[in-house]
Amino acid sequence: MPNNKILIADDEPYILRSLSFVLKKEGFDIETACNGEEALEKALRIFKKKLDREGTLKEMRAKKHYEKPSEKKKRKAKNARSGRR
Repeated sequence: MPNNKILIADDEPYILRSLSFVLKKEGFDIETACNGEEALEKALRIFKKKLDREGTLKEMRAKKHYEKPSEKKKRKAKNARSGRR
C-alpha cells in the first residue's frame, strides 16, 4: 500500500493501542497522539514536510499567495503613499 499513514488521536491509552495494533496488522503506518493538540502539531508537521518536499511553500511565498497581515498592511500603505505622489 503506497503512503498509507494514519494519525490516531485518543486520550484513552487502551483504545490508542488497540487501534494501532489492528491498523498496523493491516499494513498501515501509524502515528499516535494522546490529545487533540498533539495530533494537530503532528499533522501540521507532516503536512509542512510534504509541502516543503514538493517546493510548494517556496513557490507560494515567491508568488505572494500568502502574506502575513502585517506585511500586507505595510505594502498597501507604501503603495498608497507612492500613488499619491
